[in-house]
Amino acid sequence: MVNDGYGYDSASRDEAAAMLAGATWIAFPEAIPPAAGERPAYAFRTSFVLEALPRTAAIHATAHGIYEVFVNGVRVGDEELAPGFTSYQATLHVQTLPIADLLQVGSNDVRIVLSDGWYRGRHGYNRVADSYGTRTSVIARIDLDGRNIPTDSSWTVSTTEIVAADLMDGQIVDMRLIDREAWVDCVVSDDPLTQLDGRFARNPAPPVRRTSTHAPTSVTRLPSGRQIVDFGIMLNGWVRLESLGAEGTTSTLLHGEALGADGDLDMQHLAAIQWPAETRLPTGQIDRVTSRGAAGDVFEPRHTTHGFRYVAIDGRADDVAADDILGIEVRSDLATTGRFSSSNDDLNRLHEIAVQTWRANSCDVPTDCPTRERFGYTGDYQIYAHTAAFIDDVDGFSRKWLRSLADDQKPSGCITNVAPNAGGVPDPMFVADGAAGWGMPRPSCRGSSISHTATRGCWPRTSP
Repeated sequence: MVNDGYGYDSASRDEAAAMLAGATWIAFPEAIPPAAGERPAYAFRTSFVLEALPRTAAIHATAHGIYEVFVNGVRVGDEELAPGFTSYQATLHVQTLPIADLLQVGSNDVRIVLSDGWYRGRHGYNRVADSYGTRTSVIARIDLDGRNIPTDSSWTVSTTEIVAADLMDGQIVDMRLIDREAWVDCVVSDDPLTQLDGRFARNPAPPVRRTSTHAPTSVTRLPSGRQIVDFGIMLNGWVRLESLGAEGTTSTLLHGEALGADGDLDMQHLAAIQWPAETRLPTGQIDRVTSRGAAGDVFEPRHTTHGFRYVAIDGRADDVAADDILGIEVRSDLATTGRFSSSNDDLNRLHEIAVQTWRANSCDVPTDCPTRERFGYTGDYQIYAHTAAFIDDVDGFSRKWLRSLADDQKPSGCITNVAPNAGGVPDPMFVADGAAGWGMPRPSCRGSSISHTATRGCWPRTSP
């Protein structure tokens, strides 16, 4: 057994591959992919008949994109944003979801809902899309006491009520489209990465989950009609909104960190500037939901994330009650290992702010911010990793991220400034590959040969 030092030994990779044996990558038949930020989520479907309930039942799955599974209309498990963010050309995590409790004698329906996620969604300072491919796809196998039902061309696929989903831009849902799917035959994916072997692996880190909920401290209506919801704390995640209004009512939710002097949401400081043209890029972080007027409908956009304390709500003539909205923190489900308190209230408060900042920046990878870039910069985590280890058990979390750093290491031995290194070619004015501590690397770091003593942050490439 070969162990790479990051928790990805050869036996675990073989185990992950075996779980998907016989399954095929399948995709929606997109003639031309929609523009980035305007791409819907697709639902893949199969059904089967059970004459008796199996003793054990599970679905093994992964995707190019992020996915969630439903069995007989019920969402399976509590993992979010699966399969997570990795260097997809080298490592792709496989999840196993138990489904025995959701099965029934007779006909059973399984659906996998898939959106862009980190695979082809926008990334980083320049909001680059299609970092790993231009089409999403999914692969899965249902195991029922030894009976296998793999993804193949017999599955069908449809668009959904999620008419657009992007981790940075936000999610748009039209509830009126629920139960109006138009099922067509799926296609076998021709994405080049689906042809690569040896990528499947088990995740050494805890999964991303909904780790806490937060009621608003206030809901205020401005003279413009906009309503401002204050959760009193910085969060990474999304909001859960109930009481969506009459049919056709569209609620627009803008997420941000600060208010202006007029009490309105200020998002200007979150907008990135694309160099060298100095083009100002949209901030994103905007969700929309259109109601179908059905009692009990709830909007919870699980195919995006936002960094926010405040949410501005437009399009509602009625007042949004505090009981109708909830802030959901979404992050890696790390076990808390350390706590701090002192006799100084200011020092205690400073520590609380530092802890919450970490919580907002530990969603599957250690990020620089949960709003604008959301990148796993080496410079940020090298500074904070020691502190994070005093707060949480970050062993598996760090090993997962370091695996991506190794996956993206250049043939010269130089490491990239970001892991996973999505987003295309970084801006040379801003990113300095090989400089984990933000110091500028020497020119030889980008060359074909490298000297361990000549350059900071670079070393001869080692296996793997």
